[in-house]
Amino acid sequence: MGYAEATQKGIPERLKEMLFWLQEKQITSIHQIDQFHIDTFLAEQETRPNKRRGGGLSASYLNKYVQALKLWNSFLAQTGAAHLELTLDYYEANPELPTVLTETEIKQLYQACSDDEYGLRDRAILGLYYGCGLRRSEGVAVDVPDVQFSRGLLYVRAGKGNKERYVPLAGQVAEDLRWYLIEARPKLLKENKSSSLLISYRSRRPQGQSLALRLAGLVEKAGIPKPIGLHSLRHSIATHLLRNGMPLPEIQRFLGHSSLESTQIYTHLTEELAHDL
Repeated sequence: MGYAEATQKGIPERLKEMLFWLQEKQITSIHQIDQFHIDTFLAEQETRPNKRRGGGLSASYLNKYVQALKLWNSFLAQTGAAHLELTLDYYEANPELPTVLTETEIKQLYQACSDDEYGLRDRAILGLYYGCGLRRSEGVAVDVPDVQFSRGLLYVRAGKGNKERYVPLAGQVAEDLRWYLIEARPKLLKENKSSSLLISYRSRRPQGQSLALRLAGLVEKAGIPKPIGLHSLRHSIATHLLRNGMPLPEIQRFLGHSSLESTQIYTHLTEELAHDL
């Protein structure tokens, strides 16, 4: 399974930092490394000042070190060089705020999509949940006629509280949905009939859980060390829109929030996201 370009570059950098740290501690052999050294190294990173703001590094940044160590230890075992008995647990993100992806990590998800019909469907899934900011049930409920290319709009028929709305449909998101409808959906649908935009491998409307599992596969392939779900994509697009200057009331309408208070959480998420840039 391949990894995104950013991951291929970042993992060696994190590993190089750890090896340099070990060398400073006079640890010059792989067989000298034990759990104490790893725990001490990670503890120092946890309290290391963030160059872009006050405080320490975010959980998502620290998880890049954990991911690098996991992959390195797996490589050592596979090549027979060594096997380090280590416990490596990912750090938990701030439980009070939803997890969001950086714009670079969103690009990594798109890069993880294959070129076959399933990859085109993956891009359509990302388009609905990130590009259009849909809730889990809203994306499942989208029918083919709801995609209104001529108007540049997507009709959301099953919003929270049975509220309907339209969201903008343009640019790469529209292009991805168009290619999915032309090239992938007929192959997935086979001889069956369904009004559903997204089609499962059983040629019918997918369940939310199956879409979440598909996203989890993309997250793993992209090498993103974060607990990501479909709703994380919705949180991410709202945060990115706010950082790029869209007013909160417009984001409120885009997301279908009944009150502005629900949308104001993204002012905090923009600060959290800035920690990872």
